[in-house]
Amino acid sequence: MPGLDRTARRLAATATVVLAPALLAPLIIAAVILAPVSQSNAQALGSNQPWIMPFNVGQPTPSDPPKNKIASQRDVYDFMWKTFVAVSWPQRIGGNRAQPDTGAGLAPWGAGDQSEGPVVWQSYRRPNEVFVKPRKWPINWNAAPRGIQVTCAPSSGLEPLTISTYSTNYSDNSDGLNQPYIQANYSTGPVTDQNGNYLRYEVGMNQAYFTYVGHYRYYNPKKQENAVARFIKFVEKRNRPPKPSNKRNARPFQPLPNGTEGFLTDLPDYARQGIVEWKAAWKVLDGDDIEERFYRRWAYFLNPDGFCTGPVKVGLVALHIHRVTTHGHFGTTFEQVDNTNLQPAYSASAVSGASPLPAHASLNPGGLDTPAYPNGYEVCNSLGQDCVSGVGGDIPAPLPDGKHLPRVRPITNIVRQVPIPGAVQEVNAEWREKLRGTVWFYYQMIGAQNPNVDTPNPDLGPGVRGAQVSNTTNLINTALESYTQKGWSCALCHQNAFPLGVSQTLPPFGQAWDPLHTISFLLQNARTNKGD
Repeated sequence: MPGLDRTARRLAATATVVLAPALLAPLIIAAVILAPVSQSNAQALGSNQPWIMPFNVGQPTPSDPPKNKIASQRDVYDFMWKTFVAVSWPQRIGGNRAQPDTGAGLAPWGAGDQSEGPVVWQSYRRPNEVFVKPRKWPINWNAAPRGIQVTCAPSSGLEPLTISTYSTNYSDNSDGLNQPYIQANYSTGPVTDQNGNYLRYEVGMNQAYFTYVGHYRYYNPKKQENAVARFIKFVEKRNRPPKPSNKRNARPFQPLPNGTEGFLTDLPDYARQGIVEWKAAWKVLDGDDIEERFYRRWAYFLNPDGFCTGPVKVGLVALHIHRVTTHGHFGTTFEQVDNTNLQPAYSASAVSGASPLPAHASLNPGGLDTPAYPNGYEVCNSLGQDCVSGVGGDIPAPLPDGKHLPRVRPITNIVRQVPIPGAVQEVNAEWREKLRGTVWFYYQMIGAQNPNVDTPNPDLGPGVRGAQVSNTTNLINTALESYTQKGWSCALCHQNAFPLGVSQTLPPFGQAWDPLHTISFLLQNARTNKGD
């Protein structure tokens, strides 16, 4: 990415720049590794191996018999909870990238200055580590990232974790701060918590996605564009998609893998699934935050001006997960339970040993009686005064690349505008009990979006394939889509995601064109060998 390369050169003279180790995650989060904790009760988590991400709905591993049909939407919710637990399992220190530590348990309840160790999803590859100049390939999954990596960390002996940016070609450094979407063609800016600190964002992709990109050489934009052109020509002539091919030199564009592909069969069980990509949001733990209610790390920030700040302690406030299985695309999103309102069910008043509720939500000044702001948010001055509500000009302006962060930071007060569905809340209550005693007790699923189990979906219209054939019209995360809550969803945004080579007129939805509807923007990061 041009912006990242500029920053790397600038930081080479102004900050510590090192070749990152193989398991380095790019939010520079300096991790204080804890002693191993007692293993979570696997039986309570509903699996003998809860650290292995389920292969499919109703199919724990690839060797288990597949289910041809999903029995219920509730099964999907449970499937995504099991996915969340598996990717949040402690990573094996000294093992392979994204390898779970089967001798450890989920991060426990803890107070004071405790900081959790890295988990599986944090060592997934970042886009800027995969979509490098084609001449830097081949890349081994476990190898150190190619080229200079900005880590910001001083030589203090701390293992660095850096939150800096999405590292995408279609964005720049400050996308690690700006809301990661465009609302109604209006670019949206950052979100600040009640302490006046910006939320920070990052993304990653699993080994199956990485292997797919390397196998078909889709890290090269020309390979993508030529494959897409051949795919379009084939469909226009025959009105059906070409048969998928495991051959490295497959000519038409190949769909994102669901885990059954021959080039994935050698991956270990903990990595042999279809593609998984995640998007995370973090907040600085400060002021009257109750730290033990967050999965937390020490972090350095790479700011839009190219300079590093930190270390600071950060807590996870949101995690999107996008998966592909033989049943299609599945999206889900999780939040820390204190984001917008206080919930006594997640506190010492309801569960022995849990921490008390904070004085107010992370993104909202209200206590148990949270005020409902028009349109879901207000923008206030740095003292929380003179609040204005609305869309358009009242949305914070995007933070530009190459500039210092402003000293005066308007506070955004966020309210959840669409309630969590009752069926999701029921599943959350079950997992709240299963995760009692771990830090993940303080997280909740907001929902999942997937091919509709009940056909047809009356809200989406009959006879339309693709992303619109969904179980819900609305699924958002208050920390990741703060300014577009009503009528917004994973599918609504990602139905516009295609590989390079797709241009207007966009392919229609239908079985013949489905492989081009990747529902993932990451392929658009492919780079040429030219320039910076």
